[in-house]
Amino acid sequence: MALDEAKNTSHLLRIRDRRVQEDILISSLVPRARFVGADPTGGIWIGTGDAKLAHYLNGIANIVSDGRSGALPAMMFGFSVDSAGVGLGSTNQGLYRWDMPH
Repeated sequence: MALDEAKNTSHLLRIRDRRVQEDILISSLVPRARFVGADPTGGIWIGTGDAKLAHYLNGIANIVSDGRSGALPAMMFGFSVDSAGVGLGSTNQGLYRWDMPH
């Protein structure tokens, strides 16, 4: 993931042999995208700064979690996916766990 601060956009880059093969303007699909994790079954999980979670596959991004609903908004600081497909996000509201659908 690359952030263009001047334009306030995020790009998902596919790199091979130190060359950019594909440049996807991910901020138009998933606003506030900040974190990525490989989906062991295919695609990419994308975490946002406001604790939303999206799945990107074949050019389509689907929001699968809208973050925490309630009085206090959650902010995500980190995100990872383990080999079993469990997603973990560290937030200002604690640790979130997503059992990813397969």
